[in-house]
Amino acid sequence: MAPMNNRLRRPRAGGWTPNQLGSVLSLWFDANDAGTITLNGTTVSQWNDKSGNSRNVSQGVGSQQPTYETNKLNGRPALLFDGTGDILANSAAGATGVVAASIFVVMRYVTTSGDDIAASIGRQTSPSSGNGTVRAFYRNGTSQGFASWGSDALATAYPVDAGGSYHIFAFRQTGQTIQIRRNGSGTNYTAGGVALQPVVNDDFSVGSMNGHFESSFYSNISVAEVVVLYSYASDANTALIERYLSSKWGIALA
Repeated sequence: MAPMNNRLRRPRAGGWTPNQLGSVLSLWFDANDAGTITLNGTTVSQWNDKSGNSRNVSQGVGSQQPTYETNKLNGRPALLFDGTGDILANSAAGATGVVAASIFVVMRYVTTSGDDIAASIGRQTSPSSGNGTVRAFYRNGTSQGFASWGSDALATAYPVDAGGSYHIFAFRQTGQTIQIRRNGSGTNYTAGGVALQPVVNDDFSVGSMNGHFESSFYSNISVAEVVVLYSYASDANTALIERYLSSKWGIALA
């Protein structure tokens, strides 16, 4: 995989949004769009998908709903997941059979606590036969990762910065080739262990893994925006998404 051409990073005219990706856009969640947020007091019971696919994520249990926080990043709001039970999910998100994926997340790791999951596509059927889950997460409180069950790739070059700033984290995967990115800079990795397999359940979730067999897998994160492609994002589309997120949320690209 060739490095991204720096020419692709040049600024373009404003007004671009992920919907201009067309049919390759699978899910898009934007905390700054109040019309996509359903509040239950100060917590969020539903976050609507802006991709046009209506793959909204929701949570009916009040104690598991993330908190809506105003003026968190560049004067805009974000959703705070507490790391102990908060999760927004959709069990009909079109994920079944996905073999390649890209996840772009504007978020801040508030704390770390073991092996937590930030955004997941699909889920495994059991701990021992759990291939078929694509997930962006951190492990051991330090390293970014993108993996299927038993097939991790950890990016020590791009630490999670727990307790620090918001970043644009991005993960592109095709086969066992994975690129992990932070603020527009990326490094290629090869997943180890068991080969990545097509996802086996139709789920997408933020904050943890929907239907996960271990209740301890949750992330203490503040999430501003999520853009997902059920494919390996091209260099051109990756540059467009990262520039859009950088300009909107005030995060400088490397």
